Formats: sequence, structure tokens, C-alpha cells
Amino acid sequence: MATSDVITIGKDRFILDPTGDGRYAQASDLAEQLAAHSPLTEEALPGYIPTYSTNWRLEQQQRVGSGYCLMPGCPKETKHKFCGYRHERAYQARRYRRRQQGMERWIEVVNGQPVRFERKIAASVQLAKQLFSEHIAPSVCQFKTSSGDCPGSQNTYSDPSKLRCLIYATLADDLMLLSAQHRGFVVDRRYTTSDGAWKDTLWTPPNSS
Repeated sequence: MATSDVITIGKDRFILDPTGDGRYAQASDLAEQLAAHSPLTEEALPGYIPTYSTNWRLEQQQRVGSGYCLMPGCPKETKHKFCGYRHERAYQARRYRRRQQGMERWIEVVNGQPVRFERKIAASVQLAKQLFSEHIAPSVCQFKTSSGDCPGSQNTYSDPSKLRCLIYATLADDLMLLSAQHRGFVVDRRYTTSDGAWKDTLWTPPNSS
């Protein structure tokens, strides 16, 4: 039996070693991964005061970051979320159908590439941490490498020139924003827009070489 074999018992996942013994399935470097996405006071946005309410999360989610229509496959630039009423209706209809099907998280793919991670933003730091931790556990990520690891865990700062994972980066940003809010300041997202699309800017820690 391979060391990467994973079984599920109830809602818990375990990694089996060759002897058949199991250990709780979580990333071996979980603490380091969480630390890498901790908000820094140097990143605090001046003039912003965090509010501890649902409105704060909704405002983050509704920000337009890409400059393009949110309808997958639409190449039109816009100052709004959509290029027109027709695409806005079609987009909302797709989201409604998926929610009716019980789908709260999914990946939008264009030309074979993931372009947007649709999800309900976590309501607490604890839940955001749980979602991120679960995603980087062995053999969970749908874009996992041959070793079963999420590519994001090997590309912590989502360098666009390397193999990366949109789900990893989005969940990392969600966790960072909520953690900063909990600590009393506001930061901007590092890797993704609030609606789960790539920023495609390389973020590096302050004072790093």
C-alpha cells in the first residue's frame, strides 16, 4: 500500500502507511502554510476602519478587480461587474441553478484554464482556516500533482510563472482578510480578486530578497 493512500471514515480523512496504521490527514507543513498567509501590519490600508459585520464581507465580495465582464468567456472590458443586462441575468441564473443543485463552491474554466473560484466567503476566521487547511490536506485538491499535493503549497506566493492553484490562493486571501479584520485593520487581497479571479501580480513578503 502506498504511503499516500487516503481513506475517509465519517467526515474524517486518514493517511494509511504501509503497515495499515493511519494518521489524521493534514498537510505536514500546515503551520508554515498558515504563517505565510498571515496579514502583516505593514499591509494595512490607511484610512480604513474594519467593521465586524456581514456588510464588510459583502463589500469585499462585490468589489470589481479585473476590469472585465464577470460572465465567463466574455472578453469585454467594463467599469461595472457586467458588460450589460443580458450577461448579468445569465450569470445570476447560472449561480442560482448551481445553488439549487447544492453547489456552493465551483471552478469556472475558460479554454481549459481555471479563471474564477466561486464560493461563499467564510463568516469567521475559524471557518476560513478550516477551509484552507482542508484544501491543502493530501489528495484533496482537484489540481493536485502526482504526489497528491496541491500545487499552491509548493508555490506559496502564487508566482504566475510556476504551477499554482486558484482555489489555494483564493482561500488564502479569504483567510488573510478575515484575520486582519479580527486583529483590527484592513488589508487588500494579495493574489486574487474578491470574486475569485487571479490578480496576476507577484506578491513577495516585505524586506524579502
